[in-house]
Amino acid sequence: MIINGNLVGGNPASIDEDLIVTGDFVVSGNSIAVNGNACIGGDLDANNGIVGNSFYVNGNLSNLKIRSPLQHKTAVLLI
Repeated sequence: MIINGNLVGGNPASIDEDLIVTGDFVVSGNSIAVNGNACIGGDLDANNGIVGNSFYVNGNLSNLKIRSPLQHKTAVLLI
């Protein structure tokens, strides 16, 4: 799934494949679940955490808690 711009508010995404957000990703509620790769072009405020394999974040990470893995996961902050 590709979202061109910011994704702000509401309950988090649950995606079976890859997720690309070109802007900021700010959600409330439960964890963000991505079964594939997640690429966030701006800031990631997960509020309650992330569940997934690989998260690539170009901006800042806020409220990050890593939950039980789906398989193998990495969190990378790109500077």
